[in-house]
Amino acid sequence: MGARPNSDRVLEIRLLGEPLLSYRGTALPFRAPRRALALLAYLVLHAGELQRDRVAYALWPDVAEDRAKDNLRRHLHLLQAALPDAAVWLRAGRRTVAWNGNGRAWVDALVFDAGGELDDDSAVELYRDDLLTGFDDEWIVPYRERYRRRCAERLRSLVLRRLEHGDADAATEYGIRLLRFDPFREDDVRRLMEVRATARDRAGAAKLYHDLVRRLRDELGVEPDAETSRAYDDLVARDDPALRAVPKPSPRGVIALPATSFYGRERDVEMLGHLLESRRLITLTGPGGVGKTRLATEAAARMEPRFEDAVHVVDLAPVEDGALIAERMVQALGVRQPPGTTAEAALLAELRERDVLLVLDNCEHVLADVAHIAETLVRSTDRVRALVTSRAALRVPEEIVYHVQPLLVSAGSRLGGEDALHGPAVRLFIDRAVARDRSLDLAPHAKTIAGLCAKLDGLPLAIEIAAMNFRGTDLETLAATIGERVDLLGEGWRTASPRQRTLEAVFAWSFQLLDEPLRRLFLRLAVFRGGFTVDAARAVCDRSGADLAMRQLLAALAERSLLSTEEARGETRYRMLETTRAFAAGKLGESGDASAAERAHGTFFAGIAEQARAAYEHASDDVWLPPLYAEVDNFGAALERTLGAGREPQLGAAIAGGLADFWLTCGQESVAARWLEAAAALDPDCVHARVGLAAVYRRGYRFADALATVEPVIPALRESSDTATLCRALVVAGNSIVSSAVPGDRVAAERGRALVLESLRIAEQQRYAARTAEAHFALGLINDYLGDLAAALQEFEASQRLFRSAGKTMRAEHTGLSIAVVSYLVGDLDRAEAIARELTADSQAFNSMQLAHAFELLGTIAFDRGGVAAARAHMERALTLTIGTGQSALVDACLPRIARIQAAGGRPEDAIRLFAYARRCEENGALLRHPRERDAEAQAIVRLRQVHGDSFVRHWDEGYTATRGEMVRLVLGRDVPEVTPPKL
Repeated sequence: MGARPNSDRVLEIRLLGEPLLSYRGTALPFRAPRRALALLAYLVLHAGELQRDRVAYALWPDVAEDRAKDNLRRHLHLLQAALPDAAVWLRAGRRTVAWNGNGRAWVDALVFDAGGELDDDSAVELYRDDLLTGFDDEWIVPYRERYRRRCAERLRSLVLRRLEHGDADAATEYGIRLLRFDPFREDDVRRLMEVRATARDRAGAAKLYHDLVRRLRDELGVEPDAETSRAYDDLVARDDPALRAVPKPSPRGVIALPATSFYGRERDVEMLGHLLESRRLITLTGPGGVGKTRLATEAAARMEPRFEDAVHVVDLAPVEDGALIAERMVQALGVRQPPGTTAEAALLAELRERDVLLVLDNCEHVLADVAHIAETLVRSTDRVRALVTSRAALRVPEEIVYHVQPLLVSAGSRLGGEDALHGPAVRLFIDRAVARDRSLDLAPHAKTIAGLCAKLDGLPLAIEIAAMNFRGTDLETLAATIGERVDLLGEGWRTASPRQRTLEAVFAWSFQLLDEPLRRLFLRLAVFRGGFTVDAARAVCDRSGADLAMRQLLAALAERSLLSTEEARGETRYRMLETTRAFAAGKLGESGDASAAERAHGTFFAGIAEQARAAYEHASDDVWLPPLYAEVDNFGAALERTLGAGREPQLGAAIAGGLADFWLTCGQESVAARWLEAAAALDPDCVHARVGLAAVYRRGYRFADALATVEPVIPALRESSDTATLCRALVVAGNSIVSSAVPGDRVAAERGRALVLESLRIAEQQRYAARTAEAHFALGLINDYLGDLAAALQEFEASQRLFRSAGKTMRAEHTGLSIAVVSYLVGDLDRAEAIARELTADSQAFNSMQLAHAFELLGTIAFDRGGVAAARAHMERALTLTIGTGQSALVDACLPRIARIQAAGGRPEDAIRLFAYARRCEENGALLRHPRERDAEAQAIVRLRQVHGDSFVRHWDEGYTATRGEMVRLVLGRDVPEVTPPKL
């Protein structure tokens, strides 16, 4: 493994710095979200087989366990789709996942870590920047610090070695790099002072000392140690005039900083200092309110000792005519302008020999003129450097663009607890709010404040204004008040410029700088949620526009910091900050164009949903699911506008009907029920919505509702060409007929079987692999219901094989649960337990409802084997998961299964209450169960009645009249609020 990869044969992964990939010598765009890139890095850096649970928690520590595992499963799909020959590099089993470099992958971090295999020069060449620059995951921190420490050690070695060989220039270069790792480490500063003194750069050595003194005093409140001070005194004693000039900056350049605290930008200030060592024109870009001016002035103030002739800040916001920029600069710098000369000529004459840093602030409205004068200054002088702030780049050759990011909401990846309290955005809010009212104690509310700051996109101006207008009212109320109305935030500092006094004014300033086509596009883009593609923008905003024209318009908005971009699955996605989108949405409403834009948005995503419905029939999960995950927020917005608001019901029903397979595959039955019920009510003629709703009802044990919903549409489907929907309708109807029939009703059983066999015949004729698998699964359920367990097992196994061959991985795993249940029923407890344990270990391939069933099966097996404590633990886990589904019928079905365990585990009173509650649910038609369960419960109830006599009646009455919440508390010992079915 060498310092350079064999580029025409291997996959090259660079993690030291911003991650970069190449394959067979060609740059490889990573066509997946950044979270999948973080997953790749985690697998690469953690050698060997990794438990999936461990990986899920490491990457998603701030979400519920089941959600984290689901995230891992989805991002593994995305990662496999993004990597060429993914099977070569990734090994994904049921319980584990591993990176397989196989000798053909070259990873800079692993090469760097190999120790003796690289010399120091090659190692530091590999180290472009900190590990995974731009990522803030908690797991990265110890790795990043380790690499920083090792690179620093190698740099120290290089400094000493170059000094020994008399190469002061190289030693200086390595020393400067070394100080970037820890500018407070005094032995490194002394060593570099020695290097510069050896190179006869005593002024540079003195600057190092003064920089250190300032940092120690300003940030730590301490003085340098005695050895460092002696080293400086030795330099001064040489009586070099250059040294005496160092600490005497020009009084004209003193920068007045705001009196308020400065949060979350230390790394930015450090990076700007490094950049200004070698580059002379840097432009800070970013959206309005992100803090470009404050960052620039803070960085300039800290760099002031480095410049012999001072630092100057020139605010160009008041300049309306670009031709007057040079005059503004002449006035700000105090330059003498001789008669008959232009302001620009006077400026160049004054600055040609000076070592100066110019901060040109607020340039977006005079970009062309600023670009001209900045480029002229850099090319016509030797030492002038310019730090520009603008919402768009200057676009000149000498320019380095530094994009200023919003503040981090939390110190780590969690929004709650200590991480939230130490996040710079939360600290800023608390600081500004407490400054207004010293009686406030906001530390206990860090999590709520973090949520509020996240809604404000981490924009410092928005956070400051919200905090300044916070008067001790409920924080939740404040967040709700802000909502989508940025004008309700209030006003900020009275001394701020009018365009910076409110968040609305910030966005209005950017809006006014747009030409008419960009304004129209910007407003229409407000209808999108969670990002959008070029195709989506063209369909919603300009149906007649060419692809290239739309890309150019979107690029123009991105250049002005009104959009951000990311690469995912081979295409560029654009996104607005939520605060920006709220402003645009308000303006769109005022324009009278909102209804047309929303209708176009709904029409486009109805088409995407229809494509998804068709893709289910022939595409594997890793092909058809990821594009839908990316548009979840847009689907939700479209459904809220159409079905939620009662407008455009046919359009909303088309979207909901198209997404039915997506929701059911991903285990989002509650979401599916909400929208499909609304679709069926508002547009009863939407066949896809009705069939999808029936499938949701059937999965939720609402068999009568399922049959009533689907049976009326079957005749029309038989007459249509939509054979795929007919297959699903027949399966749902057949299963529902059998499941809702009286036990032993052979007539109903054969009627239901006939419908499923009809579906199977059509699916096989049309070569619908997934629908064929569904039909076999339905036949398995019917045989199970009729007691023919051998036939049921055969059908389930056939269904699983077909799902796997069709690439329906999730459905195949779900079918495995049915195989486990039947294996248990035929007495093969070992096989049943092995499958259930595999499924719970590989639970990221499961939704919560199916996972709950797997734990129920483990509980039942443990109970049969006499392990009451283990059985109770499994069943309580199952109940907790079931509550999380938001499906009350499934919670009710879980409770009587726990009752048998309570009876055997010394809690017979609780068992009686649970059985009574279940009996009431069954009598009310809210609970349907398999005859086997009913028989086992009846026997347990008889035994309890015989043993407990009179007390049985009292406990029975208590359970019969209890609420679901009371029964849950009885089992778990705590209140667990029922989950409201989530919105999409």
